[in-house]
This record gives sequence, structure tokens and C-alpha cells, in this order.
Amino acid sequence: MRNALMTLIVAVAGAAELRVEPDRVCAVGVQDRARVPAGTSDLDALLEGAIVERGFEVVVLPFDRPADVEYAAREKGCTYILYTDIARADETAGSRVCRAFKRLGGGDGAATMNAEVEFRLFRVDEVLPIVSTSVAGKSTGGRLSPHVSSRVVELHSAFAGTAPATRSLRADALSEAFQRQARIMRLAVK
Repeated sequence: MRNALMTLIVAVAGAAELRVEPDRVCAVGVQDRARVPAGTSDLDALLEGAIVERGFEVVVLPFDRPADVEYAAREKGCTYILYTDIARADETAGSRVCRAFKRLGGGDGAATMNAEVEFRLFRVDEVLPIVSTSVAGKSTGGRLSPHVSSRVVELHSAFAGTAPATRSLRADALSEAFQRQARIMRLAVK
């Protein structure tokens, strides 16, 4: 009886020392397929931040052939592979019209930006995705969501040729879409 009790105590103590490691996701570089594409290096960081907030460990891989990505994911010890495409990230037509009228009236006319992000989450060594869907994000006016850090808002290289307000609103819309993406991923792997 005493030996069985000691074995149970040792087993419970050993289980208490076990730590649950976060799922490791190999996130392939974001592909921007929007009408006016932007550089994606800062967007990779924005996506990575959203995924890490949901309890994943992230390894960013460059975009490559699927066989090469899968090989790299195995080498890095990843459980999942994530592909992310920006389908759309632009100002709505209604927003442009409203802004024009507000400016005529003396207002500042804040823009509304919409973003649509498509993504596929695969388990390593599996052909069919666990999740394949799209999510949307929206940014209205001058207030940015708390998920957009000041570093990411300054996407000067990514959004060259656009006004600073437009850059920050686009980043905010994409940030919201990435946050939704990370929530869906967390639900899919539970």
C-alpha cells in the first residue's frame, strides 16, 4: 500500500512539472493580392503579433513552393503551417463620397478602410487544410485599435505613396482581420 501511495505521489509531482508547450505555427510570409499591393515585411510582424497573443509560438517562413515550406516546417518543429493572403485592403466607396461632402462642409472627413484576409491552416504532413476561410477587418476614423502598435502604424515602406492617415487606417483594418484570424485558428486547433 505504501509503495502504491509513493508511486502515486511521484506521478502527480511529475505531472505538475510538465509544462504544456504552445503549438508551433510556421507562418508563411503574407501575400498581398490587393488592387494596390504593399510591402509585406511589416505585415508579417503584425500577423505574428496577433498569433502570439492567442498562445501560439510562431516561426515566419518566406513564401516558397508548398513542398519546400513543408520541409522547412518539419525542420523547425512546427505543428501547423499558415498561409495568409490579403485579398482586399482599401477605402470603401461610400467612405470616399462621405469624406468629400464632409470636407465641403468644413469637417475633417475621416476615412473607412476595409480589409479582407484569406487564410489556410494546415497540419504538417496533411494535404487538406484544417481551416480555409476569409475574415474581414474595418477601421473607421482616426482612432486606432489597441492591437496596432506605433511601430506597425509607421508602414512607410509598405504603403509608400499613400497619406500617413491612410497607412495607419489600412494597418488598423488589417490588424483587426489578423486578430479574427488568430481567434479562428485557436478554435480550430483545440
